[in-house]
Amino acid sequence: MRMALCLLALGVSLVPISSCAADAPEKIVFSSDRDGNEEVYVMNADGSGQTRLTDNPSLDSYGSYSPSQCRIIFYSKRDGDSEIYAMDLDGSRPARVTQHPALDYAPRWSPDGKRVAFSSTRDGNPEIYVMDASGRNVRRLTRNDVGDWVPSWSAAGNEIVFHSRRTGRREIYVMDSDGKNPKRLTDNGGDNYYPSPSPDGQRIAFTSERDGGSAEIYVMNADGSQPVNLTNHPADDIRPAWSPDGRRIAFASNRDGNFEIYVMDTDGNNPTNLSQRRGADNKPSWSSAWSGCP
Repeated sequence: MRMALCLLALGVSLVPISSCAADAPEKIVFSSDRDGNEEVYVMNADGSGQTRLTDNPSLDSYGSYSPSQCRIIFYSKRDGDSEIYAMDLDGSRPARVTQHPALDYAPRWSPDGKRVAFSSTRDGNPEIYVMDASGRNVRRLTRNDVGDWVPSWSAAGNEIVFHSRRTGRREIYVMDSDGKNPKRLTDNGGDNYYPSPSPDGQRIAFTSERDGGSAEIYVMNADGSQPVNLTNHPADDIRPAWSPDGRRIAFASNRDGNFEIYVMDTDGNNPTNLSQRRGADNKPSWSSAWSGCP
């Protein structure tokens, strides 16, 4: 009965069904060059079961789960330029979503699974775009002479956070999902980038160099107030990603020499190296992948 309800839910919506995911381990998809060039990998949230999903002589990177937990979106240079692709959880059935001679990269599905936000240079400098999940109806959201990068959706899907150099250094901005009402959230002497909204919509984790020297993981309220340093380490800690329950944050760090995937509590305690492999592991994205995908 429970599986039938899960399949019925998938038949009408791509919104995550928590009861469907309850019987499967949480997963972290990430990028790694441990086998030569950068590819997309996946592992259990405790670091076990590390598996390579893509296998191409060109770059495959920046994977993340669809809201249904049944597909992974990523970008690849396998066809010569940088395009966005989607594949099954085991890496099978890769399908090209964008087809443009410019660079399309850093894709993220909307919470309802109907749209994809991404960065592209198709109009010159990097800007934020959104399209239907099928790749149709591409719409440009930002229009600036400097780069706007790495979009992430708010939990409600009504806003998109990103970082931009429109003030001369990287700062974090938020805008409506149609590109209106852009607002700057950070303003200090260092770069702030790679924003990641929390599942409850109340906070944003991000990378900051405001303390001078190394990059650190910070968290702030969704309006930009009360920023707190979580890592406070002489190494570089970058690219935070929230766990689905909002209780942990995955991130990449070179504190043990090369970049690895770590996880910590949301107060910065209990940092744990998950990947522990040669090469550089980066760009984690966390989700609950369940085994009932059609």
